[in-house]
Amino acid sequence: MELKYSTKELLRDIKNMKAFAKQLLGKEKNYEQFLKYVLKLNYYKDGVYTPISIKEIQHETGLKYPIIRKYLHQIYEDLLGNDENQIDFSVQKVEYTFFLHYFDESAYFTVNHLPVVPRVGEQVEIPYFKAKVGTVSFHVDSIYYTFTDELQTVDIYLSPGKYNHYWPKRKDEAYLKGEITLHEYFSVKDYSLKEKLKLDRW
Repeated sequence: MELKYSTKELLRDIKNMKAFAKQLLGKEKNYEQFLKYVLKLNYYKDGVYTPISIKEIQHETGLKYPIIRKYLHQIYEDLLGNDENQIDFSVQKVEYTFFLHYFDESAYFTVNHLPVVPRVGEQVEIPYFKAKVGTVSFHVDSIYYTFTDELQTVDIYLSPGKYNHYWPKRKDEAYLKGEITLHEYFSVKDYSLKEKLKLDRW
């Protein structure tokens, strides 16, 4: 087997899908005991993320580096061959977070269930935080999905007013032409960008 991946990256990826890797146990793999060790690794000490070095793993397991590297590759390859190894990559939980903003005011809230998930461009009325934000009328500006081995998070970004189909294209054009920077593209509020691009209507 060609060992073609970075050892640290393999460990990181396996750590991020522990629930899936756990399904490789009990299948008479030569790395069974090592995998049990990896699954018990705790990357948080006193609430602070602390990466575990390969040297620490060598010390704690008594295994030499080439064996650790070989086992990590085997585990990873078996996860890549998830059909053959009958690995279920289903994620059972979902969490939705709505981010609201109106000019410089903002708020957010998180829910675990939605009867209908709004899509980009659709109108949404959120009556919860008008006193803070200043409006209840929004549209879905963008949606960002993040996956772990146990949770899918859905971040839904809402902008005030109605969705303008022209604006995302104009914003992309402005970045490609150098009219706005990458930082401005991702971090500056749309109304400020529209002012800079001399677009009168927000």
